[in-house]
Formats: sequence, C-alpha cells, structure tokens
Amino acid sequence: MTVKNNCIALRDAVVIKDLCFSYNNCDKILNGIELTVPKARIYGLLGPSGCGKTTLLKCILGRLKPDSGVISIFGGRPKKCHIPGAGVGYMPQELALYQDFTIGELLTYFGRIFAMNCNEINAKIHELIELLQLPKKNTLIG
Repeated sequence: MTVKNNCIALRDAVVIKDLCFSYNNCDKILNGIELTVPKARIYGLLGPSGCGKTTLLKCILGRLKPDSGVISIFGGRPKKCHIPGAGVGYMPQELALYQDFTIGELLTYFGRIFAMNCNEINAKIHELIELLQLPKKNTLIG
C-alpha cells in the first residue's frame, strides 16, 4: 500500500460503519448507516427531503462529528484527507443542475466527464430515468 497525504490508498474511497448522528442528542437523524463507495466511481445520494442526505454528507466531509460509528476516506479520517479535494469531490445539487439543460443533456454531460462512450451514456440515461422515475429525457430541468 502507498501512503499519500497521510491517507492509505485502498480499494474503497469511502467506508462508513454503523454511523449514528443526532442534533443536540435528540432524535437520531442517522442510525446505523453502512456504506462503501469504491475508488474511481461517481455516486449520487438520493432520498426524500429530510431523510438525512445532507447530514450524512456533512459527516463524510468532516463538517459534523457523528455520535458513533466510523467514517474512513481512503483509509483516513475525513478532515485529515483534504476532503473535498483531489481524492473525493462534492457537488451540492444546487450547483449540479443546469436549468437550461434537458435531463438527457445533463446526464450526457456528466457521462462525458466520466469518459463514458455514447452507448454507455444512453444505457445509463435509460436506466436512471426508469430507476428514479424521471420525466422523459427531453424534459428541461428548469
């Protein structure tokens, strides 16, 4: 294994084990979260409003301290790995959605950033529209 910026280069970029978080020791917002994100992958975090997505991301970024559990970013703690940074990026939804794009154009744009070919992009667009029950791909985002 190689060490870079005090973070061990591992197979997984993000590993979360039994993560729990509550604001002011009241109701648990996150309870027993388990998550593994392999290196060199792009992931989206989806769920209904108020389910804890932003809280989880803030814990991963080191901006909130969990009540219990473990978060590992390339084998290190979030604040020690310069996250977000060269190893792990973070894009809030407000910045990710270009209002003048259609759903298909936006997904194509990010597919090209990830170096996917046209067939892979089209297959992924179809998969995501079906999985997430999105409108047709020619629907404007804004």
